[in-house]
Amino acid sequence: MEDFVEHAKYIKSLVGSSHIAIGTDINALPGIMTNFEYLRDFSNLKNIFQNYGFNENEAEGISGENFVKMLNKH
Repeated sequence: MEDFVEHAKYIKSLVGSSHIAIGTDINALPGIMTNFEYLRDFSNLKNIFQNYGFNENEAEGISGENFVKMLNKH
């Protein structure tokens, strides 16, 4: 999870957090990411991003809202 969030921070530094979204292809395979074992853990992502320094709006965007906004544009 830490590598995942660090990559999100890098993308944020390049283009901003509104361009970060988790797509529907996230597999949630057991053992791949600590604190994210199954799709039911998807709701934990907002808290995880906030724990790593993203503000609440950024965390909400990354954990779902940015993806929905993108879908609504196309």
